[in-house]
Amino acid sequence: LILTHHGERHPLLTHPHPTLTAQGATQLFSAGSLIRSRYLTCPGSSPQTAFVPLQGLQRDYLDSQRVEVLAGPEQYTVASAWAFLQGLYPPVVGGEGKGKGKGGKEVEAPLGGYQYGRVETAGAADWNSVWIAGNERCPYHALSTAHQMNTTTYLNTTLASAPFYASTTPTLFRGLIPDPMVSYRHAAELYEYAAYAKLHNDTVATKLPTSSLKRLRALAAKRMWGVYGVRGTGAEAGEEDDHEWFGLMKPIAGRTFAERLVSGAVYGVLCHLRARRARCAV
Repeated sequence: LILTHHGERHPLLTHPHPTLTAQGATQLFSAGSLIRSRYLTCPGSSPQTAFVPLQGLQRDYLDSQRVEVLAGPEQYTVASAWAFLQGLYPPVVGGEGKGKGKGGKEVEAPLGGYQYGRVETAGAADWNSVWIAGNERCPYHALSTAHQMNTTTYLNTTLASAPFYASTTPTLFRGLIPDPMVSYRHAAELYEYAAYAKLHNDTVATKLPTSSLKRLRALAAKRMWGVYGVRGTGAEAGEEDDHEWFGLMKPIAGRTFAERLVSGAVYGVLCHLRARRARCAV
């Protein structure tokens, strides 16, 4: 089982239907290559990983009966799954990478022996979607999210962060979205755009201080923890604990995913690539 994240996508603020970027594909390819080095091949001395071979998995040839890939329907999650597989099982020359064509002529698979695995997608209407997006269409999770926006922690953070967000509006967000939307409520989307622009936009890279980007990230993490994480005795000073019921509902996606793991045998590799809060579990 491997838990990871989809690669960089075009920001949701500017792309209603985000797609995976070249940087994002490279990230997932590198992740797949690292897993390959650790569990399938022996890289010798490596500062990144030790060799811990998995029994029952082919070293070089992708066996779709053993490697299960389940992704959400979004382009960037499916493309991330393919990029991960490319790193995990790169093209092969000869052997399984070749076959016989018309007249017995030897034919090599396209792209130098590219291996075509089996990637399954599970949209909202598919019952399998509960394993990879258990929070979607869950009325109780929606209720807990609405409740979170009325907590003292949320309201205090919204007020405290308002001047900071206002200071970033002229540099980053003006013209993209209405100024009132540049607030803690949209912290995750705002950070995603800022991180993308810092890397790909020379003007933003010059004008946006690294310290501001770090604060945008911290606020986004806090906002998402408020939606999906459980606040207990380890909550920050002045922040209330979650009621037991909300403590069960907020991490429902992780709970349903865990149910998938313990309720049946998981053969090989399960790549769980969720939308927006996407994670990848192999």
